[in-house]
Amino acid sequence: MTIPLGELKLIELEKTFIAKPNEIILNKLVSHFSSVENFNKCASLTQFYLLFDYGNANQWYNFSYYLKKCNSYQKSINSYKISLSFDIEHPEEVYLNIAVIYTDFLNSHDAARVALLKAIECNPSYIPALYNLANLYEDIGEKKLALTQLKRILQIDNRYIEAAIRVVNIDTSLTKNNNLITQLSKNFGNSQFIPQINAEIGYALGHFFDRNHDYATAFKYFKQANYYNGKYLPVYNENEYENYIDSIINLYNSDYFENFPVISTKSVTFICGMFRSGSTLIEQILNGHSKLQSGGELEFYLRFFEDNRLNYPYDTINLSQNVMLKHANDYIDYLRERFTSITGVIDKRPDNFIYLGLIKAMFPNAKFIHTVRQKEDNALSIYFLQLGNKMTYSTQLDNINHYYEQHFRLMEHWKRLFPNNIHTVHYEDVIKNPTHSITNTLAFLDCEWEDDCLNFFNRPTVIKTASVWQVRQPLYSKSVNRYKNYKY
Repeated sequence: MTIPLGELKLIELEKTFIAKPNEIILNKLVSHFSSVENFNKCASLTQFYLLFDYGNANQWYNFSYYLKKCNSYQKSINSYKISLSFDIEHPEEVYLNIAVIYTDFLNSHDAARVALLKAIECNPSYIPALYNLANLYEDIGEKKLALTQLKRILQIDNRYIEAAIRVVNIDTSLTKNNNLITQLSKNFGNSQFIPQINAEIGYALGHFFDRNHDYATAFKYFKQANYYNGKYLPVYNENEYENYIDSIINLYNSDYFENFPVISTKSVTFICGMFRSGSTLIEQILNGHSKLQSGGELEFYLRFFEDNRLNYPYDTINLSQNVMLKHANDYIDYLRERFTSITGVIDKRPDNFIYLGLIKAMFPNAKFIHTVRQKEDNALSIYFLQLGNKMTYSTQLDNINHYYEQHFRLMEHWKRLFPNNIHTVHYEDVIKNPTHSITNTLAFLDCEWEDDCLNFFNRPTVIKTASVWQVRQPLYSKSVNRYKNYKY
């Protein structure tokens, strides 16, 4: 554990470093500033040191990391490349880091693939690069290539359980007697695994048995998976969450918006609602329109609160007009960094429904598509997946149902305030009558019908959500009333 330096000691140490740059002192300083998450300071100190020791590959590597933490992604990549030019040890790690920036932050999957292949060229047995390459192939819908990388990993290390889990999730041709199914079944609940791994195994086996229509066995695994998942997630508190929604409704009320100044005239589009409510399907259908493009689950607002240490809604309700304008421009810059053109970009982060009022204050012309799915189906679909650490409600059906109701309560509030800026799309309507439903949605976005919208399943596109394989199929109805297969 890093113990932060005392203030006087820190000032003295920094003066000594500036007067005579020294790598030992630099490491002490950045260790301190990293511990308090002041990565801008880490970057500036390391950059200063590199003026005097330009050929230090390891410090260029460190500088790249700090730049990434400061959201300076292209500069981080450039710095990593400089470290490679000075023959840094383990270049495969550098190429992997470059690939992660390209995929996670710059929406440049072709460049990421090149970097990953470089990493594997440096070290053909480097499992992290092989695993990330499998992820990338899955995101772009190349199932065979993804499976090839995963099976290659298992040839290198047959105990690499994460690869076995992914194969079971992807390969729908597996049968109950397959060695991987047997292996995972035997390993499930192993006390040597952390709860997260046991949860991943349980979800994978649950999906396997669900695919094979053995719903009783599937539910048994899903239930146990959620038990393990709940072991490392914070407890979901119904009263706390209700109070949180109350605070948003009370603060972002009609009085707040009545005389609110225009911050930005930019027109931006969001898809929001519950996770697993059909948002990826809607996004991919709309992505077929010549005036629209998929943005994916952008994390700008999630990181906005973390990076600025803002407690929403209490700290955001009184932001000045200038600060709001800066953050609105930051969002537009965020889009420009990721997309060749930002025209028609659809930001599909479902839980942006929580921040809808703040977004509307920044962008008065913003439009929101609210995806809605039948409650029981939506709840089970969430229960059957390992969602992120912030989805604390996701491991118990009662909690999911409570969250679902609170989500509706907040959305009804937003719809009362902004009836012309929110359009509701029901998943079941899209399945039953897609042309009618999508025509109405396109009209809301001031777009006319285009036939290619319903050709979404044949389109080469990047999908980084749990629906990656479902939306690569034509529309199907088996997910409607799916809950009837389960008695719980």
